[in-house]
Amino acid sequence: MTDSDIPVLDMLLEKKKEIVAKEMSSAEYFEMFAAESILRDERVDPNDLESGLMGTTDRQKNGTDGGIDGFYIFVNGKIIRDLVEVSDYASSLLKNIIVNVVILQASTEQGFNISRLTRLSDTIEDIFSLNRPLSSFSEQYNESLRDAIERFRLLHESLLLKNAEFRASYFYITKGDTAKINNDIRGTARDIEQKTPKLLATIKEAKFEFVGARQLIELVKAPTKLDFALRCSNSITLPSSSACVALVPLKEFLGLITNDKGELRASLFESNVRDYQGEIGVNEEIGKTLEKRDSGKDFWWLNNGITIVAQGVGGTSTQVTLNEPQIVNGLQTSQKIFDYFVSNPDAKSFEARNVLVRMIPATTADIHDSIIRATNRQTSIPAAHLWASMQIHSDIETVFSGSGMYYDRRKNSWRRENTPFVNVVGITELAQSVASILRQEPDHARARPARYFNPKNHGKIFSPTNIHAYVPCARIKKLAALFLKENEPETSHRNNLLFYLLTASVCVFLKTAKPTNKKVSGIDINRFDERIFTRALEIVRPIYERHGADDKAAKGTGIVLELKAELVKLYPHKKRSRKKSGS
Repeated sequence: MTDSDIPVLDMLLEKKKEIVAKEMSSAEYFEMFAAESILRDERVDPNDLESGLMGTTDRQKNGTDGGIDGFYIFVNGKIIRDLVEVSDYASSLLKNIIVNVVILQASTEQGFNISRLTRLSDTIEDIFSLNRPLSSFSEQYNESLRDAIERFRLLHESLLLKNAEFRASYFYITKGDTAKINNDIRGTARDIEQKTPKLLATIKEAKFEFVGARQLIELVKAPTKLDFALRCSNSITLPSSSACVALVPLKEFLGLITNDKGELRASLFESNVRDYQGEIGVNEEIGKTLEKRDSGKDFWWLNNGITIVAQGVGGTSTQVTLNEPQIVNGLQTSQKIFDYFVSNPDAKSFEARNVLVRMIPATTADIHDSIIRATNRQTSIPAAHLWASMQIHSDIETVFSGSGMYYDRRKNSWRRENTPFVNVVGITELAQSVASILRQEPDHARARPARYFNPKNHGKIFSPTNIHAYVPCARIKKLAALFLKENEPETSHRNNLLFYLLTASVCVFLKTAKPTNKKVSGIDINRFDERIFTRALEIVRPIYERHGADDKAAKGTGIVLELKAELVKLYPHKKRSRKKSGS
């Protein structure tokens, strides 16, 4: 670290904050910046990042954060944000499951404090000692941390018999110099690494990493990995296009789909609509084909191969370069190739077989989506599983493009644009906004947003009927969040009140207890001012307090039932008067 590192980092923080997070305080933005930097290669949007932060202002009034500033749970690269997501996603996974718990400590201090590590050490005893009920913790943790602990424990229980591999990743991020960390602090970090698997035997490994000013600068400067080189035995490129068909050595393909830690690179499979289907017949056959290694039979003779779409495809006949590749068909084959090399670590030294790979440039979303739909028609897949590539989400993206807001239907695309957080609307965030306003389900929006991504409920939220209401719903949600930030000091209350405030504020603005799509679509956002939210909060807050003013109440049904009844009293349905004939 040099003397200029902290001034340079401060300058970077100031400039990025001015672009993406004007509404945040410096302390709040540093936590968000730290989380974004550490999770830079994960599939997360700003709403996902914020959902894992433990809160900075409610530590004394509504419990403490246990020395934890960020708590994120990933299963095979997918972030898990609510309990419904735990049960739904866990049930779909059968094998080769990796769970990574990411715990962050972030501080603007110019050093590293041993007291923060000792506090973290105490807190992980509560998190990973599964025999300790949440009600028996010695420290009163805030609702954000308790919710994260509950999610982890339910996930652990759901995956216990599926031989899932659990990992814990700890990061302590400050503006300090990692070269000056003393032995006591490093020793305490090593103790945490060693202590974690002892607390919970299913945790295979725990790693602790210090991140200082120099490391943060390097993370900001280093681009997210978007370009990949794939060595081929041979390839054919069409003369009229850069699309090519290649025979790729299995070990070279393994290098494409795994990261430096040997883990599957989940981001490459973002567009693949099928989750791994376990040992169904076709996958058993793929596995047997790989293991058998019949003399004279190459793997690609016996397998349909892989389809990759990319922003750009180039290179030579023996080395193809891919810009932002996505494996849109071939997850099952990719997973079995990964399993084969994991089970046979020496195979890299002798394996000479190839897999057939099609690589297609898809420079527009329409081309990208059409390839996904076409290549996934070979087996029976419910249309609702093609979420991001469905026409409705493409249409929503088009509607948003002229509104000044960015619909992030393909997570991580917002990073390339340096889009302000307040203008980025993730697919889950939009579902929560629409559920609260059009369906008046703030309880589900708060506690169970994953329910809107199953075949039963997806069409209730994402429908052509709602197309013109999406931008107003998203904007009102952003405005409501800013209003609560300025008027509600406790983070937990802001989280609990937000979606109820959405439900009530639109009713107040339209003076109706049940807004229609048409009325919401016609809302003039410029007239949706602080007075509307103030009046709506006057309606919501007493109900929230009567039901306990906590996380449990916000996730239950009591508040929403009383709120709807109150809105009907305030804005009773007016029957149209009929003129008598001849009058």
